[in-house]
Amino acid sequence: HPAFVDKVIGGIDFVNSDTDAMDDNAHGTHVAGIVSAVAPSSKIVPVKICDATGSCSASNILSGIDYCTNRSLELNISVLSGSLGDGGQYDVVSCPTWFDNALSVADSVGVVSVFASGNNGYLNGVSYPSCSPFAISVGATDKVDNIASFSNRGSRLDVFAPGVGINSTIIGGYGSLSGTSMSTPFVSGAVALLKQVEKVQQQTLTL
Repeated sequence: HPAFVDKVIGGIDFVNSDTDAMDDNAHGTHVAGIVSAVAPSSKIVPVKICDATGSCSASNILSGIDYCTNRSLELNISVLSGSLGDGGQYDVVSCPTWFDNALSVADSVGVVSVFASGNNGYLNGVSYPSCSPFAISVGATDKVDNIASFSNRGSRLDVFAPGVGINSTIIGGYGSLSGTSMSTPFVSGAVALLKQVEKVQQQTLTL
């Protein structure tokens, strides 16, 4: 996409086992555009872990988290933005832990993980990995700050961000999409800006 000229660095495709993390359905392109709009000086490291149908294997997700952790210094990765979830309805007690060790390691090297809460409309639970204590969980609001009807929420939700009718980059141009997937990169971009403040002002912020 022309909006990403000189912005894409690194990257890997765990679905097809190569380094060309080409988008299949515009979802990744759309969320990347949102991050870039919020944090214009940021770079994008594409990590493909889901196939053309949107199916994401646990092994690919884990590989993607590890890739971001292992390349964090080399590629200056400060935020892991995950617009995905398992569709579950979890509170603090029942949240799974499948990727928690990997997310904990990412956190220990300064990579902040941000995940979508899910689009099931649950009032008392969010999906995994967003419910993890090592992740920021993001729900969706509309343009007048009403909670989107589809947005999962509950005790494990950390923050809301715009997620209804968001215009951003898609394959071949621009288009509007809705979902907590769209809300997540708003928060990821904001975190990237905060991480930049840390470096410029030589201070540590608590996220």
